Amino acid sequence: MKKALSRLLLYLLPGLGDILWMGAFVGVLGLGPRMMNIDGDLGRHLTIGRYILDQGRVPTLDLFSHTLPGQVLTPHEWLAQVIFALANRVMGLDGVVLLSGLVIATSFWLVYRQSRRLSQKVLASVLVTVLAMAASSLHWLTRPHIFTFLMLVLWISVLENLRSGRLNRWWLLPVLMVVWANLHGAFIAGFATWFLYGLGLAWDAFWRKFPKGEGLHGHFWRYYLSGGAAAFLATLINPAGVGLWSTSVGYVGNHYLVSHTAEYHPPNFQEPSTWPFMLMIILTLLLFGLQSKRLEAARVLPSAAWLVMALYS
Repeated sequence: MKKALSRLLLYLLPGLGDILWMGAFVGVLGLGPRMMNIDGDLGRHLTIGRYILDQGRVPTLDLFSHTLPGQVLTPHEWLAQVIFALANRVMGLDGVVLLSGLVIATSFWLVYRQSRRLSQKVLASVLVTVLAMAASSLHWLTRPHIFTFLMLVLWISVLENLRSGRLNRWWLLPVLMVVWANLHGAFIAGFATWFLYGLGLAWDAFWRKFPKGEGLHGHFWRYYLSGGAAAFLATLINPAGVGLWSTSVGYVGNHYLVSHTAEYHPPNFQEPSTWPFMLMIILTLLLFGLQSKRLEAARVLPSAAWLVMALYS
C-alpha cells in the first residue's frame, strides 16, 4: 500500500522540469504587457495573419505599405503570423501572450531535458536552464522569433541523437526545417549549427583516438549529410521559393538595416538586462578552462562561434 501511494505521489507531484516549465510560463504571463508594448511589430504580424486567414492565400506583394505598395514581399514569417492571428482571434491579446508563454516555456523545458540527458547532472542542468532563461528574457517578445527558440532546441536534439546513434531519424531535419523556414527567417541558424557541429565532429574524428565503441557509428556521416541536404531542399517549400534565402541572407548582409536594428547590436553590459548573459559567458569560460580532460571540438566549436556572434551582433 505504501509503495503504491509513493508511486502515486511521484506521478502527481511535478518534477524539476515541470517546475521550470511553470516558472517560465508564469514569467511570460507577468511580462505580458512589456512583451507586447516594447516592440511595435505585433500589429503588423496580426494584420498579415488575419489577411491570410480571411483570404486563404499568402501575399507575395506588399499590400500594407503607403510608400511602396505592390512591391515584391517575401512572407518569411507567414506561418507564425497565422498562428498569432489564430490565438488573437480565439482569446484576443491574452491569447497571444498565452501562446508566447507556451512556446517559450516548452523551449526551456526541452533545454533542461536535453542538458540532463547529456550531463546526467540534475542540479547543473537546472542552473544552466535558469541562466539560459534569464539571459534570453530580454528577447521574450510577442514576435515570430520565439519559435526559433523552440525549433533550434529540437534541431540540436536531432543532431545529438544522430551523433550518439540513439536515433537515426535523419529525416526529422527536413521535417523541422520546412516548418522553421515558414515560421521565421532565423532558420539559417539551423544550418550554421549543423555546419559547426559537423566541422567539430570531423576535427575530433581526425585528431582524436576514441576508445572502442565511443566514436561515431558507421552511418553517421551518411545520415548527417542526407539530413542537411534534404533540409536545404525543404527550405524551398515556401511561398517565395528561393527568394526566402535572398531575403534572410540579404538582411543580415545589409549594413544599414543591421546597424538600425536593436537586436543586431552588441550587448551593452552596462544594462542590467544583459548581466545574466555576461554571467553565462564567465561560467562557460571557467567550465571549459577547468576541464581536466580534452574537450570535444564538437562542443567547443559551436559554443565559441555562437559566443563570438552574440558579442558581435
